[in-house]
Amino acid sequence: LMFATGFTMNMLSLSGLAVGIGMLVDDSIVVMENIFRHRNEGRKAAEASIIGTREVTLPVFTATMTKIAVFLPIVFVQGIAATVFKEFSFTISFALICSLLVALTVIPMLCSRLLKIGDIGEQESPRLAGAGTGSAFAPARSEEKSRNPLALFGRLVNRLIRYYTRVIRFALGHRKTVVSLSLALLITSALLITAVGGELLPAGDEGSLEISANVPYGTSVEKTDEILSEIEDYVAHNVEGVENYALSIGNTGLFSLGASGGGSVSVNLVDKREREHSTDEIAARIAKDLSYIAGAQIDVNVSNQMSMSMGGSPVSIAISGDDFAVMERLSDDFAGIVKDVDGTINVKGSLEEGSPEVQVTPDRRIASAYGISTYQLAQTLNAALSGVRSTGLHADGRETRIVIALNGAYGESIENMKQISILSPTGQLVKVGDVAEVKPANSPAQIERNNQVRTVHVTADLNGRDLQSVTQEIETKLDAYDMPDGYAYSIGGEAEEMQQSFADLGYALLLSLLIIYMILASLFESLIQPFIIMLAIPFALTGAFLGLFLTGTPLSLVAFIGIIMLSGIVVNNSILLIDFINQNRSICATRDEAIINAGRFRFRPILMTALTTCLGLLPLALGLGSGGELITPMGITVIGGLLFSTVITLVLIPVIYSIIDDFREKNRAKREARRTAKRLAVGQIER
Repeated sequence: LMFATGFTMNMLSLSGLAVGIGMLVDDSIVVMENIFRHRNEGRKAAEASIIGTREVTLPVFTATMTKIAVFLPIVFVQGIAATVFKEFSFTISFALICSLLVALTVIPMLCSRLLKIGDIGEQESPRLAGAGTGSAFAPARSEEKSRNPLALFGRLVNRLIRYYTRVIRFALGHRKTVVSLSLALLITSALLITAVGGELLPAGDEGSLEISANVPYGTSVEKTDEILSEIEDYVAHNVEGVENYALSIGNTGLFSLGASGGGSVSVNLVDKREREHSTDEIAARIAKDLSYIAGAQIDVNVSNQMSMSMGGSPVSIAISGDDFAVMERLSDDFAGIVKDVDGTINVKGSLEEGSPEVQVTPDRRIASAYGISTYQLAQTLNAALSGVRSTGLHADGRETRIVIALNGAYGESIENMKQISILSPTGQLVKVGDVAEVKPANSPAQIERNNQVRTVHVTADLNGRDLQSVTQEIETKLDAYDMPDGYAYSIGGEAEEMQQSFADLGYALLLSLLIIYMILASLFESLIQPFIIMLAIPFALTGAFLGLFLTGTPLSLVAFIGIIMLSGIVVNNSILLIDFINQNRSICATRDEAIINAGRFRFRPILMTALTTCLGLLPLALGLGSGGELITPMGITVIGGLLFSTVITLVLIPVIYSIIDDFREKNRAKREARRTAKRLAVGQIER
C-alpha cells in the first residue's frame, strides 16, 4: 500500500509502524481468544474457528474502523501538523487494514489446524451454563503447580478475573457510588491540563550546538580571532563529550558590509548514550561559563533539524511603528522584559548595530538665506568626497577616467567636512558647517517591513521551561507595558504556530469523535449504545494528561496526535463489552448476569490487547534510539490514557449500561401503560 501511494521508508513512516506495532495484534488476540474458549468448551477445531470468528467479527471490524477513522481528519489538517503526520497516519492505517484481514482469515485457518487446548497455558474458561442458570467458571483442567512462565501468567489472569467478578458485582449494586467517584475523578484530573504546559514539537538531542561571538562593528579580525581562540580553548578542555568542532571567523552574510561580524564555533557531541548530560544542559553551562568574555556578545544555540525546518525562534515578538529611535527603545525594553522571564536564553533584538556614517542635516532657514538648496548641498558633498568624472583620456585604444575630488583629508574627520565650501548663487563661498549640522550616526543594518510598516523583532530561545507557560508569562508582563501611540506588538514564532496547530488538531479531534459515533451507530444499529461506548474517551484523556504530568512532558503536537489516536483505541474495550452483553441478553436469566458474563468472557482479551499496545509503545515512551525524543510524548500519552481508561471503563461502562437500560425499561413500561390505558378507555366507550 505504501508503494501504491508513493510513500517511502523515512523517519515518519517508520514511526507510524513503531507506534502501530502493538495494535496490529489486537484483532488477532480477540479472534484467537474466542476460538480458544470454544475449543475449551469441547467444540472441534474447525467448528470453534468458524463460530469463534463469527461471534467477534462485528466488534473486531468496528474496533479497527474506529482506529482508522481517527486518522482521517489529520490528513486534511493544514500547517506543520499535516507536514509531520500525513505519512505517519497513512502508514498506521495501512497496517491496521492488513491486520484486520489477517485476523479474520489467516488466524481462524491456523487455529483450525494448529491450535491445541493447552497451547495458551493454564487458564479457566468461562462457560455459559444456559438460560436461567447464570454462569459459572469451569476449569479446563486442574491447575498443576508449575514454574512455566505461561502457566504462572495464566493463573495470575485467572485470579484477576475472579477479583474483577467481585468488583463488578459490587459496582452493579452501588451504581451511584461508582458514577459519583468517576465524575469526581474526571473533574479533579481536568486541572492537570493547565499544569502540563505546552510546546510545538519536542526538542531532540542531536548533540550539535553553535557558540556565536558577535563583536561591535569595526572590530579587527585579529581581535575577533583572539576572542574565538579563547572560546576554542574552553571547548577543547571544558566541554563534556566533544567529538569534533569547527571555527569560523568573519561574517559572509548579505549585510556584513565588509565587517568582521564576529565568528562562531560549531560543536558536535558524542551520542547521548555516551555522555551524562543533555545537549541543552551542556549549552546552558557553556553560556554561563563564557559570560565573562568582554568585547563580544556570546550566544549558544542548540541545533535541531525539526526546529530549523520550521524556521523562526520559540519566542518572537514583532514591534511595528515608524520611528526607529522609538522602536529601538521598545526593543531594548521588551528584551529586558523577556530576559526577566525564567527559562529564556539568547534574548536579542533584530536592530543590529549598522555601519557608521555621517549625517548632514541642513538648517533650511540659514541655507535659504544664502540661496543654497538641499540638492546643491548634497551634490557638493558628493563631488568633494567621492569625486566627479570630468573627462576621459584616450591613449593606445584605452580610456582612462579622470575624476576631480578634494584632498582626502577632508573626509578624515567631521571637522574637516565642515570646512568644505559651497558656491552660492551670488558667488559667495559658504562652508558646510555654516548651513548644516554634521554629526556621526549609524545606519540600520537592514530595514524590515511587514504590510508596509517598519518592524523589528525580539527573539528568545528556551531552556528548562515549556513554550506555553513562558509565552503566557511574557504576555502578562507585556500587557502591563505602556505602549506609545502608533506602535503595536504581536507574539509570533513557534508560539503562534503552536496555537494554530492546536486549534486545527482540536477540530480534527472533534471530527474524529463524530466519525467514531457514526461508525458505532451504524454497526450497533443504536443511537444510545455508542454514547456508552465513547464514555471511555474522557477517562483516556485523564490518563494521558496524568502521564504527561508525572513524566514532566509538555503537551505538544506529537502528544496531541496521541490523544486523537486514543479516541479510536480506548473504545475497543467498550465495544467488546457492549457487544457481548448484547449477545448474552438472550441467554442469561437477568441483565446483570449478562453483564457479569460479558466481563468474564472479555476480561482476558481486553487485558491482552491493552498490554500488547502498551508494551509495543514502551520503547517509544522511553525515547530509545537517535531522534526518539520526537515520538516520546505520543508513547507516554497513549500508554497513560489506555491503562487508565481500561481500569476505569471495565467497571464504569457496565454500570452506565445498566443505568441506561433501566431508564429505557421505565420509559417502555410507561409507554406500555399509556397504551393499555388507552385501549381500556376505548373499550369502555364502545361498551
